[in-house]
Amino acid sequence: MEPTLVVIGISYRTAALAVRERFWMDEADRVKALTTLVRSEGVDEVVVFTSCNRTEFYLWTQNAGEAANSVLRFLTRTYDLKLSDWSNFYRLMGEAAMTHIFRVAAALDTQVYGESEVIPSLTKAWYLAQKSGTTGCFLDGILGHALELAQGLAHRIRGHNCIVSVARAAAEQAQEFFTDFAQRQVLVIGAGRLATSIVHEMRAAGVTRIRVTNRTSQRLSKLAGVLEVETIPYEQRWAAIAESDIVAVATSAGKTIIRCSEVAALMHLRSERPLAILDAGVPRNVEPAVRAMDCVYLADVDDFSENVRNRKPQARELAEAEDTVRLEAAHFHRKLMTERMVPTITALRERLQEICDQELTTLADQFGPFTEDQNQAMRAYATHIAQRISATIARQIHPNSGVAQDEVLADSLSRMLLDQHQTVSLGSSSRK
Repeated sequence: MEPTLVVIGISYRTAALAVRERFWMDEADRVKALTTLVRSEGVDEVVVFTSCNRTEFYLWTQNAGEAANSVLRFLTRTYDLKLSDWSNFYRLMGEAAMTHIFRVAAALDTQVYGESEVIPSLTKAWYLAQKSGTTGCFLDGILGHALELAQGLAHRIRGHNCIVSVARAAAEQAQEFFTDFAQRQVLVIGAGRLATSIVHEMRAAGVTRIRVTNRTSQRLSKLAGVLEVETIPYEQRWAAIAESDIVAVATSAGKTIIRCSEVAALMHLRSERPLAILDAGVPRNVEPAVRAMDCVYLADVDDFSENVRNRKPQARELAEAEDTVRLEAAHFHRKLMTERMVPTITALRERLQEICDQELTTLADQFGPFTEDQNQAMRAYATHIAQRISATIARQIHPNSGVAQDEVLADSLSRMLLDQHQTVSLGSSSRK
């Protein structure tokens, strides 16, 4: 067993939206995942990152196989994962995992190249893990360096017209539906960051008639003051939809809020006037079967991202960005694995395991013999305790504490391990 970084995830590259949305997690779900996994076999540190493109688990572990099995068991219990679903998940280790995280942070592995929401979303995921106490010196160091690199790359390529946000992609998709797009009336459902971005992009594209509605009136009032748009009470949303040409749905409801039966009843009142619906929600907010209805155009995040997916910088610039990420990931991986704290934490866990094994032997001598099942259960529990203690210590080490402080900590742990080893040896000798 060696300490390593592991990435387990599902993304637009491996699964359609209908599959991805089953494993999407809101903030409460992510907290539950974090606190469950950090207590699971093989998991020392964990961050959970979700977006419209992906759901990923970033793990620091002393046993990659155990950590992967812990994620598998969690997804099976909580999200009814089937073996056929597991084939949509990728598993990366070591430098390959490091490179993947760096590419994700730099928005090189998104449906829309350079997606501007990646850095704030990944930062939020990292902060949530820190707040939940599930990261330590290793994942904190990795994500800190990945985001620093991503910020530098974003600054270098910010001027390229290939950089398209999900909100802009949605606005461009709407222009595909209507040649006189700027004269159309738009209703935005939602009051979060994505909904706000969609309002900005619609205005930038020339639309002047924009209204907004949201389930929470307090957030709606705040948004109205910031954007200076007309707001509609959520209870009047269907009347507002009936009057609109384009409806952009960007809520965090995590469920269907617009159904076929409701749209069908609405379309009877429109006299065959077409309606375009942009569903930016993940999970989707609009029932997919709406797509088959007459005079209704429905597009989801996969649809309008497809329109701009191939919009990238020149080949030379893209290659330079990829090379920068690959070289930085390789360098940081080597640096991380040679840091003194890595072998120290590994030695700590091995010493704790040795102590547990010796105590189990003493227990068997005093109260045994035990059955084979009892022996296996006790040894598994002892191993779990050793992992939990070493992982807890590792999570207390701050990645930016400075080399000198890390050296002091490493020396202290080394002396503690040596003293404990001598104590155990003397105790074993006295029992003989």
